[in-house]
Amino acid sequence: HRRSPAVRPALETIYARRHYVPPIVAKNPEALAIYERAIAASYDFFEAQRDSIGFSEAAYALTNAHEIELVERDEFTSFHHKAQMRLCYNAQEEIFDIVYEQVKQLRAMKVPGSEELLPPCATRFAMKIRPTCPEGDHFCGIKVWKLDFEEYKREI
Repeated sequence: HRRSPAVRPALETIYARRHYVPPIVAKNPEALAIYERAIAASYDFFEAQRDSIGFSEAAYALTNAHEIELVERDEFTSFHHKAQMRLCYNAQEEIFDIVYEQVKQLRAMKVPGSEELLPPCATRFAMKIRPTCPEGDHFCGIKVWKLDFEEYKREI
């Protein structure tokens, strides 16, 4: 996954108030309202700092929820490794979501080999390697290897 070089457009040229909302927050209107107020305050602070000290210095004040754009150029084997690691239900939620969408797009375009982009447990199950889940005590509790890719749904 660290072998996937990415190019980021200059943030200053594409800046907009776009941020990630965790699904668990989106499901709760009260939590969502609190979250959105905090994000708005964060953007207000950033924009005030940008106007006084400049964009590049103020960028440090952007929230971690701020969405950025990446353009990746991977060899398929490098992306395969990244997809396998990030499709595990123990992966960081927003990274799982991004990789899931990338794999979904590759499958929709019928890219050869995209049907093999699976979490480690599904690969191990297909190869009859035991234990099926390589996470040991950190097993997520869901037999993902028995699900079709379209059925993957993480509930946190």
